[in-house]
Amino acid sequence: MAAAMHTLMTAAEEFVNGVPYVQELDKERNALLDAITQAQTLLSAGDVAVTRPAKGRKKRQTG
Repeated sequence: MAAAMHTLMTAAEEFVNGVPYVQELDKERNALLDAITQAQTLLSAGDVAVTRPAKGRKKRQTG
């Protein structure tokens, strides 16, 4: 179960960090970041090494 959660958390983290910031999707992006944080907390309680998402790294969309 922990391995599956780690895989899902890693994929979500890569997605959040890979897509450009769009203000209209800020609510959904923050919800996903919160879910990643919760998963990391659960995984770290089980002594599984995890990394934190780059929450502060927002890209502004121009144009």
